[in-house]
Amino acid sequence: MKKLMLFTAVLFALAAGVVYAGESFEFASAAIRSLELASNTRETLSPPEKLADETNTKLVLIGAMTDIQIAMRKIETAESLIRPFTKSKDENTRISALGFDAAYLLLIKAFNGSLSTMDKFVNLGCDMISSQWGTFSRQFSEHLVAADEAWKMLLDCAVGVTHILVDEDRLEEGKICYLTITSAEKKMLLEELNGFGDSIKHGPKAGQHPTEAAPAVLWKFLNKGWKPSDSN
Repeated sequence: MKKLMLFTAVLFALAAGVVYAGESFEFASAAIRSLELASNTRETLSPPEKLADETNTKLVLIGAMTDIQIAMRKIETAESLIRPFTKSKDENTRISALGFDAAYLLLIKAFNGSLSTMDKFVNLGCDMISSQWGTFSRQFSEHLVAADEAWKMLLDCAVGVTHILVDEDRLEEGKICYLTITSAEKKMLLEELNGFGDSIKHGPKAGQHPTEAAPAVLWKFLNKGWKPSDSN
């Protein structure tokens, strides 16, 4: 009877969103997978001058719109991976998740704005497109700036993930040195980060795109010598 009551209590706790031991791993994994999706879209919004084509600008714009729609679906998937953690009972997890979520929603808004701007110009005649290219460039550049600001947010969000992975309540000789994840979970996170290639394995560097710098922060952190939670 006591076991049944305990099992029921656990179920209610999980349903209520109470933090459980594996949440830090699950959130870190979701964050990495979301960053991988985002990384695949970072080249989608090209500067306006790259969209101008003397022979058929309209055709180039239509092709770019298709690319943006595909990219936006990936960002929407990335956001859906993070969304469940925005209601976490753990404050650090919730704050980091809300940061990721806000960044992805801003990217979706920038992509939608770009599509709207392009759609207006695609429906113009070729002569009108040429004569109003300056207006198009200005409007499109505004969406590029908004997207850049959203990308930058991801680096701070990655730093937030590192805080979640540190067990601040478990000390050794007065020092924090343990992770909230097991050795197996740490290995799985590193395997997921391997998908970004060798460029992240020297830590974040100046000039890196945030979708490269963010996983580099996580790679460097996990290889710092922290002790997994199942260490003696």
